[in-house]
Amino acid sequence: GSVEDIPHTGPAPVLIRTDLLRQIVPTWLTITAEIENTPQFKQTLGWVREMYAYSLAVTVENIPHRTETRGLSVLIAQPPADDSLGKAAMYHYTWGCNLLDPGDSNRVVWEWDKRKYVAPGDSFRIPRVPLPPPVEEILARGLIQHYPQKRKMTRELALSLHQMIGIMNEAADDLPVLKACGWVGSPPCR
Repeated sequence: GSVEDIPHTGPAPVLIRTDLLRQIVPTWLTITAEIENTPQFKQTLGWVREMYAYSLAVTVENIPHRTETRGLSVLIAQPPADDSLGKAAMYHYTWGCNLLDPGDSNRVVWEWDKRKYVAPGDSFRIPRVPLPPPVEEILARGLIQHYPQKRKMTRELALSLHQMIGIMNEAADDLPVLKACGWVGSPPCR
């Protein structure tokens, strides 16, 4: 087949029947292993390589997927790519977010990216994420969102970021502080 035959399977997460997932998993595992064992594939596909493997596996197994237009999904919203929760049931923190000073686009006023929370201790005690500046300050200063595209922050997006980060912090506060990671032998998480 061709690249056009590979279905869009994102945005994540996927809701799928168990029998279809069981059909996909062996092929997904095989393709993921092939990608992991090929340095060029790993470098080209980056941190989303197992997601590409999933899309390839559903193509091989001929499992159709229905995807919803970003911003119109009833499943997830992904700030800062989506300005608001809309009709979605939950937030998915896919994207990092940098708010830049409009007078100096090299000056980051606030940032958050899940990829920065990878220290071993983060798995024992989930750290709180600093909230963005207050909504009115964001608007008055004309802060610019850096990614996935540079644009002036909207009220809706500022409210969504506050809501999403607030919910994450509430959840982190409710989690117990762990003493170990459950690894047998010498834990890699220390």
